[in-house]
Amino acid sequence: MKDDKLLQSIRERYKEAADAESNQREQMLSDIMFENGEQWEEKARNEREHDNRPSLVINKVSGVIKQIVGDQRQARPGIKVRPVDNQSDPKVAELLTGLIRNIENVSDADNAYDCSFEDAVRAGLGYFRILTEYSDDTAFEQEIIIDAVENPFTVYQDPYSRKIDGSDAKYYIVTEKLSKDEFEKTYPDATPSSGDGDYDDSWISDEEIRVAEYWWIEEKTHTLALLADGRTVS
Repeated sequence: MKDDKLLQSIRERYKEAADAESNQREQMLSDIMFENGEQWEEKARNEREHDNRPSLVINKVSGVIKQIVGDQRQARPGIKVRPVDNQSDPKVAELLTGLIRNIENVSDADNAYDCSFEDAVRAGLGYFRILTEYSDDTAFEQEIIIDAVENPFTVYQDPYSRKIDGSDAKYYIVTEKLSKDEFEKTYPDATPSSGDGDYDDSWISDEEIRVAEYWWIEEKTHTLALLADGRTVS
């Protein structure tokens, strides 16, 4: 895909996802503010302050959330590989389980799981992601990492996905804010741009620049042939 065409596709899809999620994001932010104790509507609070009346907050939500999050941390989910039929090797399944456990330990995956669960409880959505990183600065080998997404508002998902875990999404966009110095060190040949008007002012400020990662699925068609002996070939 040509760069110009790719960038145009990203802009269109970001706007599509942002527009589709705008109401949900407002509700998520409202839930977080409510849990933080901001439980009065601004107009009502201002009226009470004007009349010198108290605006009491008895926050019962925060304690319930802490209880739910605490219960989850006492029984964190784990990944276990199981053989599914008599053709599968239990020893291979056990080996894969061990490899996954090692990935979780190296990645501090418990932190990623806890962070995503707490976000889901507080705001309705939480994310963690699986990616690869180079093992060190002098090697080409990469390691699988389970990484926390600390802010669920940085993730934009294909609004046409239907599965509850988003696994059928055609694209994801994840944004991050960098200081201008950090941006220039990380991307020395890049020129900051907010696109062609599809982005709001939060992308570039005097102190920070927002960058985006983009993943997408490209679909291709091919012909599948069934042979007389039962084999299938493309």
